[in-house]
Amino acid sequence: MGARSVLRGALAAVMLGGALSAATTAAAPRATAAAIPAPPPPVVVMVDAVTDNYKTWDRAASDNRTSLLMRAVAVGTTTYVVNHAGTPNGAPTTMSNGIPLKVAGGSGTTAYLRFTGVTQYRIFDVGAFGPFAAVNKATLQASPLSFTATVHRASDNVVLGSTRVDYRYDPTVAGLGPDFVEHNGPGGRWFVYDGAHHEVTGSSNRNKTPLNWPNAVEVRSTEVRAGAGAKVLVSPVDVTGIPVPGFRDWPGAGPTQPMPIDLAWNPSTGQPTQTTGDAAVRVVPANLAVGSYAIAASSTCQGFCKQDYVHNTLSGSGTVTATSTAPTAPSLLVDTISWTEESNGAWSPFQVTLSRGGDLTGTTVATISLPGADPADISFATTKVTFRPGEYYRELRGYIYADTVAEGNETWGFQVTAPGAQVTTTTVTVLDDDSEAVDHDTDSALRRLPDGPWKGTGIVDRSLNDVGADQTLALKVPRSQFARVLVSVKNTGTVDEAYVLASGIAGAGARVSFWVAGKDVTNQVNAGEFTTAAIAPGARTNVTIRFTVPRGASVGAVRKAYLHAIPSGGTSADKDVVLARVTVG
Repeated sequence: MGARSVLRGALAAVMLGGALSAATTAAAPRATAAAIPAPPPPVVVMVDAVTDNYKTWDRAASDNRTSLLMRAVAVGTTTYVVNHAGTPNGAPTTMSNGIPLKVAGGSGTTAYLRFTGVTQYRIFDVGAFGPFAAVNKATLQASPLSFTATVHRASDNVVLGSTRVDYRYDPTVAGLGPDFVEHNGPGGRWFVYDGAHHEVTGSSNRNKTPLNWPNAVEVRSTEVRAGAGAKVLVSPVDVTGIPVPGFRDWPGAGPTQPMPIDLAWNPSTGQPTQTTGDAAVRVVPANLAVGSYAIAASSTCQGFCKQDYVHNTLSGSGTVTATSTAPTAPSLLVDTISWTEESNGAWSPFQVTLSRGGDLTGTTVATISLPGADPADISFATTKVTFRPGEYYRELRGYIYADTVAEGNETWGFQVTAPGAQVTTTTVTVLDDDSEAVDHDTDSALRRLPDGPWKGTGIVDRSLNDVGADQTLALKVPRSQFARVLVSVKNTGTVDEAYVLASGIAGAGARVSFWVAGKDVTNQVNAGEFTTAAIAPGARTNVTIRFTVPRGASVGAVRKAYLHAIPSGGTSADKDVVLARVTVG
C-alpha cells in the first residue's frame, strides 16, 4: 500500500444455501518491499464460557477466587476439548504447561491452552475447564485483571490462536445479598473478547459471560408460527438476564443429568409441560392454534445448584402469540468494518460481522473464507461458525498489513457456505491511497424487529417517491398494536459521516416515533429530520422507527415513511432511500 491503506466493504450477492464467492479483481504487480512479518494468529473462541466465582458455601465468609469455565475452544475450523479426566468439583490444579487439549472426536493431546500469568487450572470430570485466579477486591474496580489466552500446538509449541480475557468488577454481582453464593465473593465476572455472542441481547455488553448458575427462567419468543411447527424459545438466565449454558445438576460424581424446566400454558391444551437439555436457549416444539398464550416457566435447583442458592425455585413468564404467517428462512448478513491506518509496517485488525435473521429456532452452520487474498496484504483464517437457537451475532477478525509500497487496488470476495440459509455477502477492497478519492457513499437497509429479513441491503435508491420493492418493507399491524422497524445506515464512503435521516411521511393510520438505543428521541426530530452520530467508513448507525396504530384507526389505512439517509459531508446525490409501508390490519 502507499502511505495509508483503507479496507472497504461492498455488498455483492444473495443466494440460498450452498457456497457463495465473488470474483477477484486483478491488482497491479507488487513492488519490492521489506520482509513482511507473520500476521497475528487467529482468534481463540471459547465455547459456552461462564463465570464461576469460586466461593465457599459459608455465606458469611469472604472469598476472592474465580475461574473462567468453558466446554471447548475453537480456532478457525478446528474445535478442541480437554484431554484430562478432571475431578468432580474441578479442584484447582497446577499445570505449568497449560490445559491439555485434543481435537474434538479425536484422541491424544495435540495442543495446550494457556493464560498469561496463570499456573492453576480447573478441570471437571464432565469436561468443563478453564483458568483459576485470585482477585484483589480492593483494587478490582480500578484495575481489572487482564490475560491473554493462547492455544499452542503440542508438537512444536507454535501459537495456533489467541484472544484477550478480562475479569472485571460487576456492581450487580458485587451487590448480591446472602441468598446468593456470590455474596462476599470476588465481585465480578469474566469478559471474553473472542467475537462470540456471549450475551444474546445488548451490544454494549456483548463480551460478558454469564454466571455459571441460573437465577430465573425466561420465555424468549414473542411470536411463533401457528400449527404443528410452532417453536418457543426458553432460557435459564443469570441475575442479569444473560442465558446460561450447561444448566445441569452437577451432582459431584459420574455423568450429569440435564435439569428440566416445567412449563404451564394458558390455555394449555396439548402443549409440552417440560423441556430438558443443557443449551443456553432451549427449543420447545408445540402445536398451537392462532392466538395468544401465557407461559409460566419454572425449575428447581438440585445438587451444587441447591447449595449455591438459598432460593431453589427458578421462575419466569412470558406471552407468545401464534400467527398464521410462515417464519422467514434463516438469513446471514456478512459485512465488514472498515480499517484505516497510517503506514507503520505492522498488521492491524479488521472485523467481519455476521448477523443472523429470520427463523432463529434452528441451528445454522457457516464456513467463511477469503480465497485468493494476497497474504502480503490480508490475513483471514477460514472459520467455521455455528449459530445455535436464539443466537444471531458473531464477529470474525482478520488483519491487514500497512506497508509503504505503492500498488494498485485489490479486491477479493468472501466465500460463505451456509446450507439452508439465505446469504448476503461482501467483497473486500484494499485501496491504494495514492489514487484514493473522497466519496460519501451510503447504503440503507431496514427490517421488522425482532428478526425479520433485511430489505435494501446492498441496493442504492436515490429516488423520492418511487422506491422499488427491494427497498420497501411492507407491514400489516392490527389496531391498538405497534410494529418496530430497524433502519440501519452503513457508511460505504471513505470519510467519517453523520447522517440526516429525513422522513417523508404520508398517509394515515399509524403514529411514528424514533428510538435510539432504547430511548425515545422523537423530540430530536426537526422538520422531519433526525441527525445520527458520526460513524467511520464501513460502520453502521441504527435507528428504530416505531409505528403505533390507534384503536380507532380505519382498517386498510396506509402509512408510508420514506427514510432518506443523507451523509453530512455529501448531498442528496449521495443518499439512499428505503420505505416502510404500514397497513392497518
